[in-house]
Amino acid sequence: MEEWRAVLEAARAQPSAREEGLLMLLYELGLRASEPGRLRLSYCRKLHEGELYVWRGKGSRTGWEDLSTHTTDALYAWIKERYPEPNKRKPGDFLFPARRRHKGKVMGLSRWKMWRIVKDLGEQAGIPEQVAHPHAIKHSRVQHLLEAADAEPELSSEKVLLAAADVVGHKSAQTTLKHYSAKTAAEKDLLEKVTKKALE
Repeated sequence: MEEWRAVLEAARAQPSAREEGLLMLLYELGLRASEPGRLRLSYCRKLHEGELYVWRGKGSRTGWEDLSTHTTDALYAWIKERYPEPNKRKPGDFLFPARRRHKGKVMGLSRWKMWRIVKDLGEQAGIPEQVAHPHAIKHSRVQHLLEAADAEPELSSEKVLLAAADVVGHKSAQTTLKHYSAKTAAEKDLLEKVTKKALE
């Protein structure tokens, strides 16, 4: 959590609102590096209701996702910065457009660019290079959610695991468990408990 917060603070220190919006989306929805670049302004038509349409790859669940007010506010700040004149915003415009055109066309941020952004923010935050990448943010989200099973005894391990799978768009809880990194004895015990209660 400390490393994640450090990277987020580095994003908030940037002159543009883009980095904060990107990181909060990556974390809250457990997006892959290629997925933010696919988002269009039309996917934000329910943003005032705290919802965003997300098109995920690799067979993960696609559809409307709930967002926290923090992430919603960060996205609004970015939209106002990137498209300052509301009457000129087109539904097909990319939410996170690339700065360079590809064969004359405006495209969304590439997977490579997302990796570069997170790596640069990680360096500024003093995070080890091996964990300063977009997929580590997805792993962190899952890990934080699963650890809630230990912090909140009234929540069943099964419910926490299913909630984690739902948040990051996994169709299978088994996939979610692959993102859980058990490093300490306590974490290994928690992983075994979650696995036993949820997947027996």
